[in-house]
Order: sequence, then structure tokens, then C-alpha cells
Amino acid sequence: MAEEAIRHTEVVGFRIEHRPPEGPSRLLGETTMWATAAQSATAWARRLRLSGRAGTVVAVRAGSGEAVVERPIGPPRPPPGSLTPRQAEVLTLVCAGHADAEAAACLGLAPAGIRKFRWRIRHHLGVGSLAEACRRAETPRDETQAST
Repeated sequence: MAEEAIRHTEVVGFRIEHRPPEGPSRLLGETTMWATAAQSATAWARRLRLSGRAGTVVAVRAGSGEAVVERPIGPPRPPPGSLTPRQAEVLTLVCAGHADAEAAACLGLAPAGIRKFRWRIRHHLGVGSLAEACRRAETPRDETQAST
């Protein structure tokens, strides 16, 4: 009975692994709590994405090897001051004078989605108004840097 209890405590726990698209898995950490394993996998995925790595971060049950949490590492975020391709599409339509509903219909979004995109565009560009964002989009990058 005592050996069985000891063996049971040895296999309870989780390993956090990075599984790149090519090459072997890399051990990132270990824990005995499921919630900590899930949080750790999410945090590691964020760190690895920022460092430009690809693959998946997985929390694996130590005893069975079963993956209980998988966090894919997405592409790195664009640098501050630049827009994603979708944000650039929205900005182009809005600067061309389309209302939120028209832009939403063109892109297959809800008008509320366009309003959220407008807020994110202003936030990314560090401007206070949409008119200022449109002016910045029209100005070539060299002129923007020369004026600062």
C-alpha cells in the first residue's frame, strides 16, 4: 500500500513543453497544479511569440503524457506605430469617407467591429483623432520622421 501511494505521487503533475515545428520538445517547467500549468503555458506562449519562435506550448500530464492544455504560438505582433493588414484596410475605407456601416458591409464585419478597429488604430498610431490617423496614413514615413 505504501509503495502504491509513493508511486501515485510520483506520476501526479504536469510538464510544460515547447514543441517547435521542427526538432525535439524542450522542457520549460513542471508543476503539480493544473491551474498553474495552464497559466504557465499561456505565459510561455506569450514570451516565445515575442522572441519570434514558432510552435506550440503544451502542458502535459506527467503520468500519461496526455496533453491537457495547448497554446499555439502565433505570429509576432507588429511593432508599435504600425498597423496590421486588416487595420490598414479599415483605415483606408474610413479615410475614403465610408460610414461605419458601409465599411462593415465591405469587410463582412459588424459596425461595432469597425468602431473597435478605429479605436485600436488610434491607439496603435498614438493619435487622438481619426482625422489625425488619416493624415498620418497619407504622409510618407520619411516626412513623418523628419517632422519629429
